[in-house]
Amino acid sequence: MKRIAIGGAVLLALCGAAGGLWLLLTPARPPPLQPLPVPNGYDDLVRAGGMVVKRDGFDLEKATIEELREYVEGNREALALARVGLSRECRVPIDYSREGLRARMDSLMGLSRLSDAMAAEAELSLRAGEASRSSEVLLDELQIGVAAAQGGLAIDRLLADNFLERGLEGLSRLEGKTKGIVEKAKKIVSVREPAAAVEARDAEWSRSAYTPYERLRFWALVGEFGQGIFREREARIDRLLEELDGETAPAPDPTRTPTSPPR
Repeated sequence: MKRIAIGGAVLLALCGAAGGLWLLLTPARPPPLQPLPVPNGYDDLVRAGGMVVKRDGFDLEKATIEELREYVEGNREALALARVGLSRECRVPIDYSREGLRARMDSLMGLSRLSDAMAAEAELSLRAGEASRSSEVLLDELQIGVAAAQGGLAIDRLLADNFLERGLEGLSRLEGKTKGIVEKAKKIVSVREPAAAVEARDAEWSRSAYTPYERLRFWALVGEFGQGIFREREARIDRLLEELDGETAPAPDPTRTPTSPPR
C-alpha cells in the first residue's frame, strides 16, 4: 500500500512537472484579430513604398536641386498612391506570430523608402522657394506617420515615427510659418494611438509569438533597452511638437491696412 502511495505521488509530481514544462514552452493563444477596413489605406502605403526607386548614394542634404527633382519625379507615382492611402482608413494587419512579422519586413523597409521620398519632395519644394507647398508635403508626412502605425506593434510605431520626426523637423525649418500650420500639425499628431495601447498590443503579440521561457530570455537581453528606445522616441516627438508650437509667426491679417512708420 505504501509503494502504491509513493508511486502515485511520483506520478502526480511527474505530471505536474510535465504540465509546468508544457506551459513554459508553449506560446499563449493569440487574441481575436481586429477587423480591417475595406479598402485598407495601409495597403496603399505599403504598395507605394514598394514602388519607390532608391538611388544608390543619394544624400538628401548634399543633393543638388536638379538631383532632388530627378529623384522626386522618378517617384511621383509612388507619392500619388501614398496620398490615395491617406484618403482611406488605415490599420496595420497583425499576424500574432514571428513568421507573420518576418513576412512584413519587406513592407516595413518599403515604408522607410517612402519616408525618404516624402522628405525629398518637401526639400525640393523648400529649395524651389515654394514654402506653402513644402508645408503641405510635410503635413502629409505627418499623416503617414500616424496612419502607418495605427493598430500596429512597437516596430510599426518606431518606423512611423521617422515620418513624424522628419515632418516636424521640416516644419521647424520653415520660415514665417503661421499658427494655422502648427495647429494642423498638432491635430494630425493628436489622433495617433496612446503609447500605452501600442505597448499592450506588443505584449499580447509577444505572449502569442514566444514561449514564456523565450520571453524571459528576451527580456533579460534587450527588454528594458528596447522599451527605453520606444519611450525615448515618443518623448522626442512630443518635444518636437512643443518646440514647433513656440516657433510660429502670427498669420497676416488681410483686412488690415498698412500704416506708415512714425516720422
